[in-house]
Amino acid sequence: MASRYLCHERPDLLASETLVVDACPGAVVLARSAFDPGGRGQLPDRGLVRWTGGEVRVDVYQEFAGALVTGVQMGGDGTARIDVDLPPGDSNKLRALEPAINDAIRQELVGRHVYAGPAEAEREPGLIRSQAVAPPPQPDGSLRGGEIVGLDRQACGGTHVSSTGQSPPVRILKVDNEGRHNRRIRIGLAGT
Repeated sequence: MASRYLCHERPDLLASETLVVDACPGAVVLARSAFDPGGRGQLPDRGLVRWTGGEVRVDVYQEFAGALVTGVQMGGDGTARIDVDLPPGDSNKLRALEPAINDAIRQELVGRHVYAGPAEAEREPGLIRSQAVAPPPQPDGSLRGGEIVGLDRQACGGTHVSSTGQSPPVRILKVDNEGRHNRRIRIGLAGT
């Protein structure tokens, strides 16, 4: 029998203990979570994850953890496309991410550049997730990445805002299937 969401079995549960199965910058995989992931017209749950070293607020559930970015193209007209390698699935789940993305923008999460030497980049899970494109190495051989503190970190050679609050809200305009696994997400900045 498939396991059920703890939030479905115990909708009144406000605190629980579990084990961390895996972790990388900005994300953890828990053995069992009481958070509803959202989707299906349901907003994701919010709360705190506490451990002996502190606590962190959980705001955005990452429905597609480990998805590989295969390309990004930004237009001068306030639109962009993001190609992501995802297993076959419901494109409506991608469309449903718009409120969570805009919530992260409103939170004014800190953005910064990070640098990793070749050996560190190989060891650090999640830093280089782009399947086909990697940023050019810096003169010292390091790779440059971008991090939205507490949300995401990956290799990228482009420019970035210093806070998500510097971005206007986004709209998901269209989701296309571009092959067996590739999903092309077309976005527009609010007002475009």
